[in-house]
Amino acid sequence: MKRWETGGGHVIHQLMGGVGNVYALRHGEDMLLVDTGRIYGWKTLFSRIEGLDRKVRPKALVLTHSHFDHAENAARLKMFYQLKLIVHRSERHYLAAGDSPLPAGAILPTRWIMRLGGRLAGPLFRYTGVPADIAVDERLDLRPLGFDAQILHTPGHTRGSMSVIVEDRVALVGDTLFGVLPGSVLPPYADDIPAMVASWRRLLETPCERFLPGHGREITRALLEKRYAHYARRI
Repeated sequence: MKRWETGGGHVIHQLMGGVGNVYALRHGEDMLLVDTGRIYGWKTLFSRIEGLDRKVRPKALVLTHSHFDHAENAARLKMFYQLKLIVHRSERHYLAAGDSPLPAGAILPTRWIMRLGGRLAGPLFRYTGVPADIAVDERLDLRPLGFDAQILHTPGHTRGSMSVIVEDRVALVGDTLFGVLPGSVLPPYADDIPAMVASWRRLLETPCERFLPGHGREITRALLEKRYAHYARRI
């Protein structure tokens, strides 16, 4: 598993990769999860959480948004660990219902996919719903949970997309950024591209140097600055 140390006592572990990244944030005896991956990865996810430290149980789960590939294991994690489930207020009803409405295409191929009936596929991606414990508005301080971190609302991919900012050094950004294609940070699907570019600016207003996406590799600040400048001129 990949890991990142922030310098101030926090450690970020990448628990799952491939189809979707799942992260664990550790600080002393406290642990917080970010996203959950697909249901078929449950056994691997569970074993990796337990493998970090059997004496430490995650106390919270942050969903960067409520899409199936980020939330399918949320109900199981809440049942097993009795953790606090955190999602943006605009998506809590989707999470409770296990609903995963697909966003619009952001690039030409995905625009065509959605025009040819992609949105009709939404019911195929339903999952076990679960109620949220904490609904975020624009910002949530995570210090009461034991972390020098905060959640920022970074909409665009979905209305309720969020990012976790750790020590103002590393940002866990869900699908606000995409790290699959070299030289690109644009997700292939997004409901509101201008809002997403504005969220990129919000991320750049933090001192963070590393951005860990929900899919793909770590994104540097230099690459985000370059892509932000490109898209900001176009909208």
